[in-house]
Amino acid sequence: MSGIDPSVLTTAVPVFNDVEHIGETLDSCIGQAGRLVIYDNCSTDGTSELCERFAAGHEHCTHVRQPENIGGFENFRMALLDCETEFFRWLGSHDRLGEGSTQRLLALFKDRPDVLLAAGPTRYMDEDGVPMKVKKPMVYGEGLMSDNAFERLLTRQTVTRDCFIFYGIFRTEAAREAWFDPV
Repeated sequence: MSGIDPSVLTTAVPVFNDVEHIGETLDSCIGQAGRLVIYDNCSTDGTSELCERFAAGHEHCTHVRQPENIGGFENFRMALLDCETEFFRWLGSHDRLGEGSTQRLLALFKDRPDVLLAAGPTRYMDEDGVPMKVKKPMVYGEGLMSDNAFERLLTRQTVTRDCFIFYGIFRTEAAREAWFDPV
């Protein structure tokens, strides 16, 4: 898995019973993931075996199988807390990285310590893997930093209705500071 330096970026793939799609997801990470860690939430459908074989064949990939299902929230949380690199990203087990997307996003952080998250264009797929629409990247800072509370609320509602921002690349420490625990 050459390409992105594994000491710079960790890509975490939380998964539970997604044997149908996880292989294509992992293949899309080759050369773009940095350090790739699969957080398997005690899958029972063959996902674990597929992920273990993939990890065995790729130097910078690790398969972490939970001893029991700990729930999606905790599986995602562990991925972030375990990260030891400056940059971090979650990737859905049925999603794919576009060719060269990681390099373009990491370039946005260069010489910009104020940038905490970079998210690029996202192509939505239907249940059968057929491409649908493309969500283009936007600049969110202006609306979220507005003095007007209504504008901040409107911007937040607009940008969080899609989860593509969640799957961007974060500065790890900023993501940890923003993490919340359920009440």
